Amino acid sequence: VYQYQLLQAIRDGYLSDLKTERVDLNLDLDEIHTVAGDFNQGELDDALLQAGVAQAVADAYIEHASDRKAIVFTVSVDQAQRTAEALQSQGVSAEWVAGILPTEERRAILQRLKTGETQVVVNCMVLTEGFDEPTVECVIVARPTKSRPLYIQMIGRGTRKAPGKRDCLVLDVTGVSRRHDLMTAPTLFGLKETEPGETITEALDREEEKEKRERTEADRLRSIFNEDNELKEFRQMIRWLNVGSNVYALSAGEAGTVVIHPVGDGYQAKVLKPNQPDEYLTKAPVWLELAQGVAEDYLRRASTLGLIRTDARWKSDPATANQLRLLEKFRIYPGRPLTKGEAGDEITKAIVRWKLRIGA
Repeated sequence: VYQYQLLQAIRDGYLSDLKTERVDLNLDLDEIHTVAGDFNQGELDDALLQAGVAQAVADAYIEHASDRKAIVFTVSVDQAQRTAEALQSQGVSAEWVAGILPTEERRAILQRLKTGETQVVVNCMVLTEGFDEPTVECVIVARPTKSRPLYIQMIGRGTRKAPGKRDCLVLDVTGVSRRHDLMTAPTLFGLKETEPGETITEALDREEEKEKRERTEADRLRSIFNEDNELKEFRQMIRWLNVGSNVYALSAGEAGTVVIHPVGDGYQAKVLKPNQPDEYLTKAPVWLELAQGVAEDYLRRASTLGLIRTDARWKSDPATANQLRLLEKFRIYPGRPLTKGEAGDEITKAIVRWKLRIGA
């Protein structure tokens, strides 16, 4: 719920849009235990410090946000102190703040951030609530978390609008995780990643347009597969070659060799032609039957039936000398005389296996 409220406020212009960069540490987050739904704080602190988090934050700030006022979130006071020192060593006006400091000192530090005397404030979880400084243009999350509310609280500190403020840059300092519960700015909004320089709303709009195109393409392909009776009759007169590894092919002379092959959880259909780029018949992976229907529609429109139908007369003629040379080139030794059709099938399989780099 919270992320949608945040997104709607951004779209309505009440909050600043977000940009994001990921800062990867040599750190395996899956090795850290979970307590009450989040990383064990002691283990996380030790792992972050061992991975050089302080220097990584300083380097990332210089690279991505040196012209932005920033706040950094850390797991521990020790991490906050080290991070501030690493920033200072690179000439950045940085201070750290934590609950152990007197209230007046904390207020003075935040006032210096407000005026710009201090460029970066590194804090150990004292700025998640009740802190309001609209001129902050960068939030560095240097304490990975699984908690959605906590993550929203942290990045929310940089979303307040201010005169001249372009957006808020979120730097996610993180490590390797094979689980799907690690919070980052893209995952918060259901994105895998954003493109360089792209805001969250721009990335979401791009993904929405992509999904619309894919739905339109799927509807087009579905209509071909479900409604074309002529295509169904065409299918009964041909036979796909099983190349292996769930790959199927049909050679159609000048129309090329049509291949159906697995991609991810689906299949794609494409045309292979000598010395030409592959021509994709499906723009994205689809289910096998749909890929087959699209491929057969291409073959039918190319008027290839006389060449590829299973009962074509030419297929029973003896293999040609050229076919035999190609068989030898591919080191195919059948041990008996082959017909044109049989030799053609073996050559097609060999070419497709070579092009797709699959075993026999």
